[in-house]
Amino acid sequence: MSDPKDEFPDILREPETVRLFLSLEGKAPTEEWLGAVTLFPAVNMRMASRVSSPMQTPDPPQYAVPGVVTPQRPIPVVVRSPLDAPDSGPMALVQVAAALRGELGAWEVSVVTDPKTAWVDKLRVVEEHLTRFRDAVSVILVGPERRRPGDSRHPRAAERVNEVVRLIRRAGGLPTALDPLSGEREPEGVHVPPDASGALSTRLQRTLERLVARAGGPGGTEATDPWDSLALALEQSEPLRRFLAPLSYVRGGFDSPLLRHLGLERMEASIAETAWACLVAADNGLYEFDSTVARVVRRSLGDEEKREAHRALAGYYAGPERPSLQPDRVPPAHPWLDEMEAFHHASVACDPTWWERHGFFFVDQLDALGRELIEQVRSYPTAAKVFERALELDPDDAYAHHGLARALDAQGLEAERVAVHYAEAIRLEPGMLSWHADRICFRIAEGSIPEALRLWEEARDLFLGDETGDDVGTYERVHGRLAALLIHRQRLKFAREVLGDVPERARMRSPTLAALSRRLGAFLEVERGRALVPAPHLEEGWWRNGPFLLSGERANGARLLRWLAARVEGVVGDRVVLLVGVVGVDTANGQGQLAGPATMEVSVADLQSWLGSGVESIPKDGEFLEIGVYVTPDGAESLHAVPHPLKTWREPDLPAIDLDPERYVRTRFGSR
Repeated sequence: MSDPKDEFPDILREPETVRLFLSLEGKAPTEEWLGAVTLFPAVNMRMASRVSSPMQTPDPPQYAVPGVVTPQRPIPVVVRSPLDAPDSGPMALVQVAAALRGELGAWEVSVVTDPKTAWVDKLRVVEEHLTRFRDAVSVILVGPERRRPGDSRHPRAAERVNEVVRLIRRAGGLPTALDPLSGEREPEGVHVPPDASGALSTRLQRTLERLVARAGGPGGTEATDPWDSLALALEQSEPLRRFLAPLSYVRGGFDSPLLRHLGLERMEASIAETAWACLVAADNGLYEFDSTVARVVRRSLGDEEKREAHRALAGYYAGPERPSLQPDRVPPAHPWLDEMEAFHHASVACDPTWWERHGFFFVDQLDALGRELIEQVRSYPTAAKVFERALELDPDDAYAHHGLARALDAQGLEAERVAVHYAEAIRLEPGMLSWHADRICFRIAEGSIPEALRLWEEARDLFLGDETGDDVGTYERVHGRLAALLIHRQRLKFAREVLGDVPERARMRSPTLAALSRRLGAFLEVERGRALVPAPHLEEGWWRNGPFLLSGERANGARLLRWLAARVEGVVGDRVVLLVGVVGVDTANGQGQLAGPATMEVSVADLQSWLGSGVESIPKDGEFLEIGVYVTPDGAESLHAVPHPLKTWREPDLPAIDLDPERYVRTRFGSR
């Protein structure tokens, strides 16, 4: 008989899960199989033992310390803040407060959960209680936010995580993990478990190998890489994709009720096998999703599928199977954490009414919802309503001021109000570079170019400061956005000034910035009257790159002496009017110098002879050609012309303008 240890997936932790897995495998949950659960208690309770007693048990106090209380039971505090999320700071604070809830009075609980209470006041209440019960509190910081605020997509959240970490350190005598803003080593006794999803598990490797074999079979699509085979399986199986999608977005660990909620029992055996293989045994007795699998799954999803996955998770964390209602869960969950998770997933799903139906604890949560409504579904009126509510709760919420300005700005509404909220946001958070860019773009769009130029000059030192350095992304988000809008509005001098502040190294590393520089150069050449070549070749100094069609030497040995870039201005009778620039060929380095432009008339017959018999008709008005002057070894000169082919110029690296640049014109004249 096989040893249950060999047949059991290493993820199983509890009888309920064993029964679920065996039912999927078509096996009866016999006593022998259920007895195999005894293989796992030591692992299952490993985390429980850590959080059920202080990691550094202090000696009993020899005398009373004012304000310090030693309760009859230890108080474990586990902080696992989601990485670089808009609610990572509030989540860290709620995790501390949830652990202390039994020691908090009704007033303190209301302070923590009341969205009208300021962040600093919530910090103060939690710190007071941590200090008061410090002799009984043990802290486990599991992978807290390690980014500096300037390196994060959500700098306020990163800073708030840092504030929670500093709060724990100030409470005194508490073991904590590495301070995100320092280089200190982690103190002894602090448990920061490794990433649970490192190397591929044997079970996942075997499953992916089977997927490869299936995909490479007769009539199948060739797929030899395990990750390619998983991507192919996701593409071909909508049930598998729908099941794995929510798991790829779970923040932290989960257990079997979530798998039931997502319908694992109703899945086909082959799909269930793949789903099980993607789970990893976390160190705390829960499951986690393999991080590489999560990335593959997310790449397979469309926008609506992603939102549907988050809707499923919001329903789980707010429903009857949510973790805080599972009495035997180790470690136990807390209703506050469930509510935070439910709100997070509802926000990413762009649910516009969740906050009104279920409530919230922090204005940060409203700000995150408003941002999703703007960025994901462009629901600007609803986003404006959300940010207005946030400002009712906290008039000094810089993110809500910016969000409200952005939501109104996107609609081309209430320009005066937009200006006020952009200004207030920047007054409260002057270091947010993208907000300065939003404000300047607003002024350009509504036609206040002098004001936009003034704001640019004010913020220029900030854009050029050390914070930007070699960060190409910053130059794209700030300088690139401004330049794209300015070029669209034909404010070329202003655009040249903006792009002129981008270091050459950043321009060379960024296809977007390089494309904007080419487009600006093309329009500047048009403005100077030197648009004598088609748009794909038109940039400042374009003649140094030519000729683009003519060869340096002809079959008869004639050598190119100089060439003319020409645009057809019109055909009158038997005469063709050309606008030409003459480029001499420098034989030393191949670069020429441009003379002109000037008007030149030639006969239709002469031009036809230069083009040769291979060209049936002469170019029409607005079309381009190159005319080469060749000299033979004996000194005789001849002319040869080549027309530029007609094709649409597409520049795929040019950035899109995120908001309608004509929105204020449309609203002023009643056109939407």
